[in-house]
Amino acid sequence: MSNALILLCAGRGKRMRRSVSDKVLAVLRGQTVFARSLSAFNKARVVKQVVIVYRSPDQKKRLQRQIQKVHGAQRLEFGWGRGGRARQDSVIAGLKSLPDRGE
Repeated sequence: MSNALILLCAGRGKRMRRSVSDKVLAVLRGQTVFARSLSAFNKARVVKQVVIVYRSPDQKKRLQRQIQKVHGAQRLEFGWGRGGRARQDSVIAGLKSLPDRGE
């Protein structure tokens, strides 16, 4: 069985007290938090499959644009899941969005 990554991007960032509009798309040293995370796993070459759990269709489009900016991300297989009301709902959505390889 190959390793897969689930990136939970649907959160609202309540603990950040609205200091940013979208915490995963906030810029940190010239790169979004999302792109940094994806890039780190991509460089480590420990996953081939990535499921991204998103909040809204608009956020999904913005995340798709970020994927195009990550060098080497084209070698990864992407799946998408719509986030839920609570973190555990988003985790379940991510798990359900994993490809069933029967391995």
